[in-house]
Parts: sequence; structure tokens; C-alpha cells
Amino acid sequence: NYLAIFAKWMSDEPPDLIQDVFNVAKKRNTKNATHDFTCAYRAYFQNRQISITAALTTLASNIKDSAVDDLNINLNHAVRVGKPPTFTDEEANIIYSRDRYPTRVRYVYTALMTDFPVTNYTRSLLLPSSPNGSRTLKLPSVGSGPANDYVAFSFLRDFLHESQNERVPKSRTKLHCVNYDLFSADWAPIVKTITDATKNEDDIIEDKMMDLRLPLDSPTNTHLHKTIEEFDVILFTFVLHENRSHCEQRDEDNNITGLSNAALSDILRRAKLNATIIALDAGNRLFGTMKEVAENFGWEGEIPTKRWKFGARSGLMLR
Repeated sequence: NYLAIFAKWMSDEPPDLIQDVFNVAKKRNTKNATHDFTCAYRAYFQNRQISITAALTTLASNIKDSAVDDLNINLNHAVRVGKPPTFTDEEANIIYSRDRYPTRVRYVYTALMTDFPVTNYTRSLLLPSSPNGSRTLKLPSVGSGPANDYVAFSFLRDFLHESQNERVPKSRTKLHCVNYDLFSADWAPIVKTITDATKNEDDIIEDKMMDLRLPLDSPTNTHLHKTIEEFDVILFTFVLHENRSHCEQRDEDNNITGLSNAALSDILRRAKLNATIIALDAGNRLFGTMKEVAENFGWEGEIPTKRWKFGARSGLMLR
């Protein structure tokens, strides 16, 4: 029981101090501490995802696995050419979610456990607050489909809460996650299944329409246009690469010169001070351009050059 190991570690720490157990492990600076921490957060993830996997398996019990075949072909095409597929087939969406949910959630969860300035800061936002305090973290999950980002953040929030010294008075951080997706109505039944199996009763989950290909002030993007300055952590998981042809600005010789007048550039321009962006994807063709444009708007960050174990192939971290 690695949480019990953490409890022993934390008993040596000040009883009135809320801490990220990641930093406690790093402070100990031993192979055993790193091993214990790594095993603990992975084991916690495996235990927590069981109920969601079971719920999705039940939802898919009367659907043939082949229902997702055409969608998988369209997804592979989308990655190659940078144009998004459609998610309007209910049965395909269910099989897709059942098959990809654990991996997609693990990618976000694992990325948040890395030692980068942006992820270290993001974890600090998920730490418990004092009992008299009330912290709500606001997350827009862009193109999230079946609420994968919310699940990853809720798992990490709970892991950080439960690994504290038991003598430390604390209040669990609340999550307000808005799932923005062009096919939000099509994903809604699956989102309900997943969040019912996960959700803390104090969390708020919303589904809103959004089209990443359009400017932020277009009618389709009304909700995000009105609320973008309220969000703390902006998430793009496996959505930018397949939309890159709509986000890149090119000159007459087809050279990339920046970001087009789409929602992405508007988000970078209008996000609030100290907001963070975490983007994960199967490829990073857009990330260099996005980072360059972001820096012109005052963001700082990095594109990790080394793939972390059990993590996504490509990532971009900005603050």
C-alpha cells in the first residue's frame, strides 16, 4: 500500500503544511522514493479506472466491435492530412470510448506527473486547500470527446488529497470542467456514463458546442468566447494535430507563417494571466508554430523533447 508509505513520509512533515507528494519524493532524492512514488500513482490510476472501464464495457455489450471500423479509418486519415473526422455514429463512439478511454486518460494523468514548470504549477492548483477555504479549478477541455480530461484531473486531484498527512486539515479542490466539442451532443450519453462512474458530487461538468476551425467570436463558439478569461488550465488532448490544416496560416508558397484566424490564436491572446495550457497529441507538427505565436502573447513553456514513460508521443506545456 503505497499510500500508507506516503502517510509515513508525511508524518515527518509539518502537520499544518499541505504538500505535493511529488515534491516530497523529489526532496528525499533516493531511488526508493522515486520508485515508491511512481508505483503509487500508477497503482492509484489502475484502481480508480476499473469502475469506468466496467461501465463502458456494459454500455458496449450489445454492439459489435466492427462498429468502429470506419471511424478508425477516418481517424487515421485525419492524422495524416490534418482535417478532423466526424463523431456522429453512436455505436462507433461507444466502442471508440471503451477501447481508448484508459490510454487517453492515462496520457493526461501521466503528463501531469512530470517534472516540468507548467505541470508542477498545475499540480499545485489541484492540492487541497485549508478547511475554511474553497478552491474551484476551472478547466476547458477542447475537443475532449468523452470527458477524458476531467477523469484524469479528478484522479490526480484525489490522489494528491489522499496522500496528505492525515493530521493536516484540508478541503478537496473542486473541478468545474467544460467539455468543448463540435460533436458535444453526440458524446453526451457517453460523458454521462463516465462522469456518473467518476464524479465527485461537488464537481461541475458541462458539455458545450465549439468548432476549433472558426474564430472564437463565431456563433458556434459563443460559450467559450464569453468565458475564456475565467479558465485556469486549458486542455487540448488529441485534437490539434487533426485540425492543424485549419489552424495553420500559410503563404502563397505553402510555407507556414503562423496561426490562422481560428479559435486557437484567439485563446492564446485572451486567456487570463497565469493560465496554463497542456496539449498532448500523436504528432507535434503544429506545436512549434503554436509555441512561437504563444510567446508573442507573453506565454512561456516548452515542447518536451523526451517522451515520458507511458505518456503521449508529443506534448506542449505553456503558462
